[in-house]
Amino acid sequence: MNALLKKTRRNGRKAKDHGVDRTPYQGDRKISYVSYHTRAISMGITKAESRTLIDAAHHAKGRLCRIAACASAPQPRSPKRAPPPNTRAAYRLAI
Repeated sequence: MNALLKKTRRNGRKAKDHGVDRTPYQGDRKISYVSYHTRAISMGITKAESRTLIDAAHHAKGRLCRIAACASAPQPRSPKRAPPPNTRAAYRLAI
């Protein structure tokens, strides 16, 4: 983490020294390069973690619903056996 902070500060100094900062700051108040990008990185991590938790919750909910549906569903009846295809025809010929 320390290396990331050093790199962000170095990039901020370079942007300030060279006058080339293309960061789309919004709002009336000027915020520093380091503060803006540190906050952006933190928000990105937080959003990714929350998305992971939401996906895990949806997966668990789906799994539980499938288990509950299988447990409450009536057991299927065994189908009646159909006669072999030519049995009736053979029977009629025998009569």
